[in-house]
Amino acid sequence: MLNLKMDTLFVKGAILGFAMAAPVGPVGLMTIRTSISRGRVAGLIMASAIATGDAMYGAVAAFGLTFISDPIIRYKAHIQFFGGFLLLAMAVHIYRSQFKGKKPIVKELSKIGIFTSTLLFTLSNPSNIFSFAAAFAALNMASQESSPTGASFIVAGLFIGSGLWFTILSHFSAKYRDSFNEKVMLRVNHFAAVALALFACFAIISGFRGLNWF
Repeated sequence: MLNLKMDTLFVKGAILGFAMAAPVGPVGLMTIRTSISRGRVAGLIMASAIATGDAMYGAVAAFGLTFISDPIIRYKAHIQFFGGFLLLAMAVHIYRSQFKGKKPIVKELSKIGIFTSTLLFTLSNPSNIFSFAAAFAALNMASQESSPTGASFIVAGLFIGSGLWFTILSHFSAKYRDSFNEKVMLRVNHFAAVALALFACFAIISGFRGLNWF
Protein backbone atom coordinates (compact mmCIF):
# COMPACT_ATOMS: atom_id res chain seq x y z
CA MET A 1 0.00 0.00 0.00
CA LEU A 2 2.86 2.35 0.88
CA ASN A 3 4.66 1.57 -2.37
CA LEU A 4 1.49 2.28 -4.35
CA LYS A 5 1.09 5.62 -2.58
CA MET A 6 4.71 6.55 -3.28
CA ASP A 7 4.38 5.47 -6.91
CA THR A 8 1.29 7.67 -7.23
CA LEU A 9 3.18 10.64 -5.81
CA PHE A 10 6.03 10.01 -8.25
CA VAL A 11 3.63 9.88 -11.22
CA LYS A 12 1.86 13.04 -10.04
CA GLY A 13 5.22 14.78 -9.68
CA ALA A 14 6.29 13.66 -13.16
CA ILE A 15 3.05 14.87 -14.75
CA LEU A 16 3.33 18.17 -12.88
CA GLY A 17 6.97 18.64 -13.92
CA PHE A 18 6.15 17.90 -17.56
CA ALA A 19 3.09 20.18 -17.59
CA MET A 20 4.87 23.11 -15.94
CA ALA A 21 7.83 22.80 -18.29
CA ALA A 22 5.74 22.58 -21.48
CA PRO A 23 4.92 26.29 -21.98
CA VAL A 24 7.77 27.68 -24.08
CA GLY A 25 9.47 30.40 -22.06
CA PRO A 26 13.02 31.75 -21.91
CA VAL A 27 14.62 28.39 -21.03
CA GLY A 28 12.64 26.68 -23.79
CA LEU A 29 13.83 29.18 -26.37
CA MET A 30 17.40 28.76 -25.20
CA THR A 31 17.09 24.97 -25.44
CA ILE A 32 15.75 25.15 -29.00
CA ARG A 33 18.38 27.62 -30.12
CA THR A 34 21.29 25.73 -28.51
CA SER A 35 20.12 22.35 -29.82
CA ILE A 36 19.90 23.69 -33.36
CA SER A 37 23.20 25.54 -33.31
CA ARG A 38 25.33 23.17 -31.20
CA GLY A 39 23.67 19.78 -31.49
CA ARG A 40 21.90 17.15 -29.41
CA VAL A 41 24.55 16.81 -26.70
CA ALA A 42 24.40 20.49 -25.78
CA GLY A 43 20.61 20.32 -25.75
CA LEU A 44 20.61 17.31 -23.43
CA ILE A 45 23.01 19.07 -21.08
CA MET A 46 20.62 22.02 -20.94
CA ALA A 47 17.67 19.67 -20.32
CA SER A 48 19.42 18.09 -17.35
CA ALA A 49 20.35 21.50 -15.92
CA ILE A 50 16.80 22.83 -16.24
CA ALA A 51 15.35 19.69 -14.66
CA THR A 52 17.84 20.03 -11.80
CA GLY A 53 16.81 23.63 -11.21
CA ASP A 54 13.10 22.75 -11.27
CA ALA A 55 13.71 19.88 -8.84
CA MET A 56 15.65 22.17 -6.49
CA TYR A 57 12.83 24.70 -6.31
CA GLY A 58 10.31 21.86 -6.10
CA ALA A 59 12.26 20.44 -3.15
CA VAL A 60 12.12 23.79 -1.36
CA ALA A 61 8.33 23.82 -1.78
CA ALA A 62 7.85 20.11 -0.98
CA PHE A 63 10.13 19.85 2.04
CA GLY A 64 9.20 23.28 3.38
CA LEU A 65 12.84 24.35 3.66
CA THR A 66 12.17 27.74 5.24
CA PHE A 67 15.87 28.44 5.80
CA ILE A 68 16.20 28.44 2.00
CA SER A 69 12.81 29.77 0.93
CA ASP A 70 12.70 32.69 3.38
CA PRO A 71 15.75 34.54 1.98
CA ILE A 72 14.68 33.70 -1.58
CA ILE A 73 11.24 35.19 -0.91
CA ARG A 74 12.78 38.16 0.92
CA TYR A 75 15.10 38.94 -1.99
CA LYS A 76 12.75 37.83 -4.77
CA ALA A 77 12.65 41.31 -6.31
CA HIS A 78 16.46 41.57 -6.28
CA ILE A 79 16.80 38.18 -7.96
CA GLN A 80 14.27 39.15 -10.62
CA PHE A 81 15.84 42.56 -11.18
CA PHE A 82 19.45 41.45 -11.58
CA GLY A 83 18.44 38.16 -13.23
CA GLY A 84 16.60 40.23 -15.83
CA PHE A 85 19.80 42.08 -16.70
CA LEU A 86 21.62 38.76 -17.00
CA LEU A 87 18.94 37.53 -19.38
CA LEU A 88 19.13 40.80 -21.33
CA ALA A 89 22.89 40.37 -21.73
CA MET A 90 22.34 36.83 -23.00
CA ALA A 91 19.76 38.14 -25.48
CA VAL A 92 22.24 40.69 -26.84
CA HIS A 93 24.92 38.00 -27.15
CA ILE A 94 22.53 35.69 -29.03
CA TYR A 95 21.39 38.49 -31.36
CA ARG A 96 24.98 39.37 -32.27
CA SER A 97 26.17 35.77 -32.63
CA GLN A 98 26.76 34.24 -36.02
CA PHE A 99 25.94 30.72 -37.18
CA LYS A 100 29.21 28.93 -37.89
CA GLY A 101 28.11 25.66 -39.36
CA LYS A 102 26.15 22.63 -38.26
CA LYS A 103 28.86 20.49 -36.77
CA PRO A 104 28.26 20.25 -33.00
CA ILE A 105 31.42 21.12 -31.13
CA VAL A 106 31.02 20.71 -27.37
CA LYS A 107 34.27 20.63 -25.44
CA GLU A 108 34.53 19.29 -21.90
CA LEU A 109 34.81 22.74 -20.36
CA SER A 110 31.92 24.05 -22.42
CA LYS A 111 29.73 21.20 -21.17
CA ILE A 112 30.30 22.36 -17.61
CA GLY A 113 29.70 25.95 -18.68
CA ILE A 114 26.43 25.08 -20.42
CA PHE A 115 25.17 23.15 -17.40
CA THR A 116 26.20 25.80 -14.86
CA SER A 117 24.90 28.81 -16.78
CA THR A 118 21.60 27.06 -17.56
CA LEU A 119 21.15 26.00 -13.94
CA LEU A 120 21.82 29.53 -12.68
CA PHE A 121 19.45 30.91 -15.28
CA THR A 122 16.72 28.47 -14.22
CA LEU A 123 17.23 29.40 -10.55
CA SER A 124 16.97 33.12 -11.39
CA ASN A 125 13.18 32.76 -11.36
CA PRO A 126 12.22 32.38 -7.65
CA SER A 127 8.52 32.49 -8.55
CA ASN A 128 8.83 28.78 -9.31
CA ILE A 129 8.63 28.07 -5.58
CA PHE A 130 5.16 29.65 -5.44
CA SER A 131 4.12 27.88 -8.63
CA PHE A 132 5.07 24.48 -7.25
CA ALA A 133 3.48 25.17 -3.87
CA ALA A 134 0.22 26.25 -5.56
CA ALA A 135 0.28 23.19 -7.82
CA PHE A 136 0.84 20.87 -4.86
CA ALA A 137 -2.22 22.33 -3.18
CA ALA A 138 -4.34 22.19 -6.34
CA LEU A 139 -3.47 18.53 -6.91
CA ASN A 140 -4.11 17.64 -3.25
CA MET A 141 -0.44 16.83 -2.77
CA ALA A 142 0.17 19.30 0.07
CA SER A 143 -0.72 16.87 2.85
CA GLN A 144 0.93 13.90 1.14
CA GLU A 145 4.26 15.70 0.85
CA SER A 146 4.45 16.18 4.62
CA SER A 147 6.60 13.08 5.04
CA PRO A 148 10.21 13.20 3.82
CA THR A 149 9.62 10.04 1.78
CA GLY A 150 6.57 11.46 0.04
CA ALA A 151 8.33 14.74 -0.70
CA SER A 152 11.30 12.83 -2.13
CA PHE A 153 9.09 10.91 -4.56
CA ILE A 154 7.37 14.12 -5.67
CA VAL A 155 10.71 15.86 -6.30
CA ALA A 156 12.04 12.84 -8.17
CA GLY A 157 8.94 12.91 -10.35
CA LEU A 158 9.37 16.64 -11.00
CA PHE A 159 12.94 16.04 -12.16
CA ILE A 160 11.91 13.24 -14.53
CA GLY A 161 8.89 15.11 -15.93
CA SER A 162 10.73 18.38 -16.52
CA GLY A 163 13.76 16.58 -17.93
CA LEU A 164 11.56 14.52 -20.26
CA TRP A 165 9.96 17.59 -21.81
CA PHE A 166 13.21 19.43 -22.42
CA THR A 167 14.84 16.24 -23.71
CA ILE A 168 12.04 15.89 -26.26
CA LEU A 169 12.36 19.58 -27.16
CA SER A 170 16.12 19.35 -27.63
CA HIS A 171 15.89 16.05 -29.53
CA PHE A 172 13.53 17.34 -32.20
CA SER A 173 15.32 20.68 -32.45
CA ALA A 174 18.61 18.89 -33.08
CA LYS A 175 17.00 16.28 -35.36
CA TYR A 176 15.80 18.85 -37.87
CA ARG A 177 18.82 21.15 -37.59
CA ASP A 178 20.02 20.07 -41.04
CA SER A 179 16.99 21.78 -42.58
CA PHE A 180 18.22 25.14 -41.27
CA ASN A 181 20.61 27.08 -43.44
CA GLU A 182 22.66 30.03 -42.22
CA LYS A 183 19.99 32.57 -43.18
CA VAL A 184 17.27 30.70 -41.28
CA MET A 185 19.55 30.20 -38.29
CA LEU A 186 20.24 33.92 -38.20
CA ARG A 187 16.49 34.54 -38.07
CA VAL A 188 16.13 31.97 -35.30
CA ASN A 189 18.85 33.77 -33.35
CA HIS A 190 17.15 37.12 -33.83
CA PHE A 191 13.72 35.78 -32.88
CA ALA A 192 15.07 34.06 -29.77
CA ALA A 193 17.03 37.16 -28.79
CA VAL A 194 14.04 39.48 -29.12
CA ALA A 195 11.79 37.09 -27.19
CA LEU A 196 14.39 36.72 -24.43
CA ALA A 197 14.80 40.49 -24.30
CA LEU A 198 11.05 40.87 -23.73
CA PHE A 199 11.17 38.34 -20.90
CA ALA A 200 14.17 40.22 -19.50
CA CYS A 201 12.36 43.56 -19.57
CA PHE A 202 9.37 42.03 -17.79
CA ALA A 203 11.64 40.59 -15.08
CA ILE A 204 13.51 43.89 -14.66
CA ILE A 205 10.29 45.90 -14.37
CA SER A 206 8.71 43.40 -11.97
CA GLY A 207 11.82 43.32 -9.83
CA PHE A 208 12.19 47.11 -9.86
CA ARG A 209 8.62 47.54 -8.64
CA GLY A 210 9.29 45.17 -5.76
CA LEU A 211 12.50 46.88 -4.64
CA ASN A 212 10.71 49.96 -3.28
CA TRP A 213 13.71 52.18 -3.82
CA PHE A 214 11.52 55.25 -4.15
